[in-house]
Amino acid sequence: PILNGTDHPITKNLDGVRSMFPTTIDTVESPGIKKTILLQSSNNSRLLSAPAKIDFEFLQIAPDERLFTDKHVPVAVLLEGNFRSLYTGRVPKAVADTLRAMNDPFINRSGSTKMIIVADGDIALNQFSQSTGPLPMGTNVFTRYTYANKAFFENALEYLVNPTDILQTRSKEYSLRLLDAKKVEEEKSKWQFINIALPILLVILFGVLYQQLRRRRYAV
Repeated sequence: PILNGTDHPITKNLDGVRSMFPTTIDTVESPGIKKTILLQSSNNSRLLSAPAKIDFEFLQIAPDERLFTDKHVPVAVLLEGNFRSLYTGRVPKAVADTLRAMNDPFINRSGSTKMIIVADGDIALNQFSQSTGPLPMGTNVFTRYTYANKAFFENALEYLVNPTDILQTRSKEYSLRLLDAKKVEEEKSKWQFINIALPILLVILFGVLYQQLRRRRYAV
């Protein structure tokens, strides 16, 4: 699956990000935590419950488009805020008293921080070619097309460790987007007519009108 970015500076104007076997992310309400979707599926997606059977015979059968009804399934999420400590209520009283005496701020909640959760570790994976060795991050070993995995990884690190607005400058770069195959198939004839036949018809119509006006002007 090819994942699409959102309007967040990390993924704004980013090309498609290639994944291998992504899972979905479901967020729950948590006071003080802001959640932002970074990567999501397209308008035509399908969810399979685990464990899902992988059969290579599917490669020989065209997928049924009627089954792809899910939209914008989240795969990567940015979390920002004050996080509740995993050890809240688990630390022995003696240790807790010692930490309080040391004014340890992490005993119950963290300070203002942020983290990024991605439901597919293969996004940061470099595939290996038998002829050339390791490929750049996001490169398909078969088609040799390079997706925006590396840019997403770099932007994510930049956002987490650097509070500046440099990502706003990077987001001004535009990349070529993949076309919606389903929409292209449905509207193919319409756009072919608009781009090929309509200009010819307009030229012919203009020529006919021009000749009519010319005849009226110079008629005896």
